[in-house]
Amino acid sequence: MHKASRPAGYLLSALSLVPALLVTGWLIVAVPLVVVGQFRPATVAPLAAIACVVLVPLGLALLRHPAAHIRTPWWPVILTVLIGVGFAVFAKPKITEDSDIDSDMLEHIELRRREGALGQVVVASGDGRAFRAPLEALVRGGIGVTVIGFREYAAFAQDSDVIDFCDLEDIDGVFREPLPRMTLDSLPDKGAWLPPFRSLRSLLEKR
Repeated sequence: MHKASRPAGYLLSALSLVPALLVTGWLIVAVPLVVVGQFRPATVAPLAAIACVVLVPLGLALLRHPAAHIRTPWWPVILTVLIGVGFAVFAKPKITEDSDIDSDMLEHIELRRREGALGQVVVASGDGRAFRAPLEALVRGGIGVTVIGFREYAAFAQDSDVIDFCDLEDIDGVFREPLPRMTLDSLPDKGAWLPPFRSLRSLLEKR
C-alpha cells in the first residue's frame, strides 16, 4: 500500500500538463487573431476547443511512453488535487525516523477550536497514542470527529465509543479494484500467506 506507483506518477504528470496544454490551445488561436485585430470570443472559443482536442491527447500520449514512467507515491497526487480545489495544505518533511506531523496537526486543530469555528474534524491517522485523547475531548466539546484510514492501522478509532471511523476502501470510487489486504481478522477458511512489511535484509542496514 505504501509502494510507489506508476499510475500515481502518470496522474500527477497529467494534472500538471493538461492545464498547460489547454492554455497553449487557447493562445495558439487567440494570439494571431489579436495581432490582426480580429479577436472575438465567439470565434476564439470553438477554434481553441478544437486546438485543445488535438493537443491534449498528443501530450498525454507522450506521458504513456516508457521513458516517462516515473514511480511516484500517491501522496503528491492527493496534495495536488486538494490544493487545486481550494484547500490549504500543510506539508512537513520527515527528517528523522522519529519526526512526524502529529504535533503540528494537533496544534492546528486546537487553534481552530479556540477560534470557535470548528464544527467537524476529519483526521487521517492511525496513531492512537497521539490522537485518541485529544479527539475524544473534541467530541465531548460538541465537535464531530471522523478518522479515515485502514482498519488494520486505526484500531483506536474503532475501539472508541465516540469517534466515527471510515475505512478508505469502503468509500465508493477511491480504488478501482480491491486492495491486497490480508489480516488475521479476514483470513479465509483455507488460510493465507501474510506478506512481510519489509525485507529481513533491512534489519541489517544501518539507520
